[in-house]
Amino acid sequence: MNATEFKKFLKTRIIKDKIQLSIIVCITVYTIIFSYFTILRHYSFDSGAWDLGTYEQMLWNTINSGKLFWTAPDPINPTGFFFGTHFSPILFIILPIYFLYQATETLLVLQSFVIALGALPLYWLARDELKSKIAGFVIALAYLLYAPLHGVNWFDFHTQAFIPLFFNLAFYYFTKKKWIKYLICVIFVLSVNEAMPLMIIAMGIYGLWKRRNDITEYLSKKKNMLEDKTALISLSTIILGFVWFIVARKIISTINPSLPFTMWNEFGTDLPSIFVAMISNPLNTLEVMFSRYSVDKFFYIVELFLPLLFLSFLDPPSLFIALPWIGMSFLSNINPYITPVGYQYPAHILTIIFVSAIYGVKRLKIIKRRVELSPRFKWKKSFKISDKQLQQTALVLIIICSVSTYIGLSPLGVNLKIGVNGRPVGSSYNQVLRDVISFIPNNATISTQNNIFPIFARRMNAYPYPSDEADYILVDSRNMWYHVNVPFQHVETNIPHFDELISGVVKNKTFGLLVAVDGIYLFKKDYQGNASTPVLSEGLKATFYNSTGKVGETQVLNVAWDWSRFSPFPGYINSDHYRIIFQGLIKINETGEYTFRLDSDGNSTLKIDDMVNITSPSVLTISKKSFQIAKSYGIEVEYENLGGNGIILLYWRPPGKNDDEIIPPQYFSTGLIDE
Repeated sequence: MNATEFKKFLKTRIIKDKIQLSIIVCITVYTIIFSYFTILRHYSFDSGAWDLGTYEQMLWNTINSGKLFWTAPDPINPTGFFFGTHFSPILFIILPIYFLYQATETLLVLQSFVIALGALPLYWLARDELKSKIAGFVIALAYLLYAPLHGVNWFDFHTQAFIPLFFNLAFYYFTKKKWIKYLICVIFVLSVNEAMPLMIIAMGIYGLWKRRNDITEYLSKKKNMLEDKTALISLSTIILGFVWFIVARKIISTINPSLPFTMWNEFGTDLPSIFVAMISNPLNTLEVMFSRYSVDKFFYIVELFLPLLFLSFLDPPSLFIALPWIGMSFLSNINPYITPVGYQYPAHILTIIFVSAIYGVKRLKIIKRRVELSPRFKWKKSFKISDKQLQQTALVLIIICSVSTYIGLSPLGVNLKIGVNGRPVGSSYNQVLRDVISFIPNNATISTQNNIFPIFARRMNAYPYPSDEADYILVDSRNMWYHVNVPFQHVETNIPHFDELISGVVKNKTFGLLVAVDGIYLFKKDYQGNASTPVLSEGLKATFYNSTGKVGETQVLNVAWDWSRFSPFPGYINSDHYRIIFQGLIKINETGEYTFRLDSDGNSTLKIDDMVNITSPSVLTISKKSFQIAKSYGIEVEYENLGGNGIILLYWRPPGKNDDEIIPPQYFSTGLIDE
């Protein structure tokens, strides 16, 4: 296509269709918004090794290390070759795009764009089936507002993000009988992962259903099936799906024969035994399908179908295509499979939900006519509504429901939170973590937890789980991922938790503490020196003691700690019977009465110069004090654990405030930096 032809294409196909142009604008806006927020989420250490980090590591290793789609070996996939877990040839399409700019941002922007682009074929399909560009626009807009789609986009990076675009295109080309384009899109859908062949088989069955009136004539040889391209292509789709499924499973099992199927472990440990158990005992299968997580499954269906007014159920034949995935999800013992917003899994059936809803809107006219012809509805003469009014009403309600569910369910709705525990990218916590990361050489191997790993994904030997084979071990004990070995909680493994690993390597002196600050600890192999503590512009000094005396000191951002699940100073203090002293300055920027509250489960004291003195042998102690001079005052908090959970929380209520709050870091100072 030369420049003249391209200008003609823009003028006749894009610009002339102003509704389509509006959708392209919406796609662009969606891409920008989600690219921005997902990148911001990554910068805030709120992305994860599973799966953003592992995808980037395998792409980076393919380009820079010569190892095809290789990630750090783990108990699920000890080979490290990604195809030993999922058969995803679509990675070969992603690879050259990542090669052009090897950064996490490339994957996040690409994902947002590909997901948004899926709105265009939905527009074409709805426009043609409902005979209205406005109807097409409404369906496309509902797609871009769809909260489960946002959950797919929000949660790291996954190949499933490519399903809506190519499945939408496949369905559109199927209706237009553009068979070459249809088959190409089907192959792209199959290339996403090994579950998609089942959906494609169902797609082929749907195609045969559309030609069901001719099947008997084909069987009786009154008609030649080879002359019916729709039936022939549908049959070919089924065969292609079966062949692809068998090949995909063979490749995975050859690379990784020990791959566990823990998702359906009530039925067996491998696919054949799982399938036989499900078929041979249907009552048990039905019981598992509908009894376990029954409430979650109910809301799963509601949240998936409500934005489109449940209109998808008006066209069972097209909705049938989603049945394989819904069945697998309902039989699984893993809750994320039936979580409508927040994971990649709804991407498998998003196309079918929207396509069946389009046909559901179309079937409203048929249902209306049946109602009008029914003698049971005598009131029909006093209630008249045209086909056009009925369709417009349905579309208006779809927009209302889509906007409402977006506000309530989307990660960009009222629940928007960026950063670990909602802390923004520029927070003191994130800056402290980045300062600690700067101690690690670019070529060093590292073991770290799920939320930190993506920063190190562009390294061949980076481990997103506890490992003493690395040069460095980096943990953030205040983060939940310090305590969870994702995704190994469903697999029997000898991988310890980080707290256990650190205790062992420190005791054996194979690692030494290099940096300690605010619950973030960096250990270095064979290091025997003293630990460094970056000097913070805000926060307090914390000194740690066990039964034998002082074991170390660090700086912390505030006094808000819960050590119930881990040691306050990993590797050096037990999880109980210890003492900690927090010291520094507290900034009183406004005169007036302050209320201080000290919560703990052990012996604790609070001293602020000679003005506030709290001794708390119980859970809650409150003191009120009026400060007449705005300045920095000396503060000391001491906590002694006597065997309890290990909780110490310091609150205040400044003048003019109605509620207590944890004292923010910016009101503390160690006094080591000039004010």
